[in-house]
Amino acid sequence: MKTIVGLDTNVLDYLVRAMTEGYDPEIDPDLILAREKVAAFRLFLYIDAIAVGPTVSREIEKTRNPEFRHKLTGLRDNLLVELVNIDATDVEKRARFLSQFHKGKRNWRDCLVVGETEIGGLEVLLTFDNDLKKRLKGRTGSLRIMTPSEYWSQMNIPRGQRPRWSPSKDNPLCHATWWPW
Repeated sequence: MKTIVGLDTNVLDYLVRAMTEGYDPEIDPDLILAREKVAAFRLFLYIDAIAVGPTVSREIEKTRNPEFRHKLTGLRDNLLVELVNIDATDVEKRARFLSQFHKGKRNWRDCLVVGETEIGGLEVLLTFDNDLKKRLKGRTGSLRIMTPSEYWSQMNIPRGQRPRWSPSKDNPLCHATWWPW
């Protein structure tokens, strides 16, 4: 069985930042987020696929910084799976149900992301939104909502196991020492 996990927009952002030339978690000003960036990148290398739904796709298209938007869309278009054949009516119905527990205009987007991930048939959604996790825990059936570092730990990958993917020899990340496990 293939391991495919969904990402929210923030985790996609962390993944792109970790993939950016020169990134070093040792000098990241936020050590907590650095841990999530490293975990997101390792997951990208070790699991079968990472998916994003329509809401995340729409959000990255609205990224104001054109250079960063290009990085986000490039990753999405070339290396991620997009959840495209999901019924919008089912997603809306599911999001409406979830919004009872995760209220607020800003949180509607979260409910859509969770609904798309569920309707898309994924078992894990990666987020660093603790409010989302707390409010929707136990409301999502078989979908588990976790941080990248929680999921990485749960994967229990033995140290030294080769990743499914690895940066090519001419990719600056090939020589980085922070991501190999």
